[in-house]
Amino acid sequence: METPPPEGLSERHIADGLADSWGLELAGLRYIPKGFGSYHWLGETPGGQRYFITVDDLDVKPWLGSDRDSTFERLQAAYDTALILREQAQLHFVVSPTPGRGGLLARRITPRYSLAVFPFVEGHAGDWGQPASQEDRDELLRRLAELHRSTPVVASRAPRRGVDLPGRASLEIALEEVGQPWTGGPCSEPARSLLGAHTE
Repeated sequence: METPPPEGLSERHIADGLADSWGLELAGLRYIPKGFGSYHWLGETPGGQRYFITVDDLDVKPWLGSDRDSTFERLQAAYDTALILREQAQLHFVVSPTPGRGGLLARRITPRYSLAVFPFVEGHAGDWGQPASQEDRDELLRRLAELHRSTPVVASRAPRRGVDLPGRASLEIALEEVGQPWTGGPCSEPARSLLGAHTE
């Protein structure tokens, strides 16, 4: 499924952020309509160096935080963890963000959106829903084992998260209001009906 570009964000925001925080002046910036909660562009410098540019929507990541500031803080922590795994644990299969000026891994370019820069990696992502080959499954298991063995490297730096259900407060409000009409849109009443039938 193709994702349209984010609302209220222009490529000028992105280009300015790249120039200010990463010193990148791009000859081209092409939108890649893939992703969910994040938006991506392929950026290329005049010298032909390519980058994978990611813009994260801080309003749609409830597993990271309950508001934009806490979401951005935890997103930065996740990016920092990836960098530690790559550089200190020597896990070269981890694709971490490219640090900008002062070691910056992400920056806010609007109150809602943040920007990060990654190296562009050639490859094939596979097809959703198609089983992986035995060779790919074996490689995945090896890499997961390497990742888990690297826990001591990041244990003191990576924030720990509880096992709370993201958005639980909203779910509890919905359960309290299941006996009255929902008017938020065309899916509101079907959603209320479905939730009402499964409140237990």
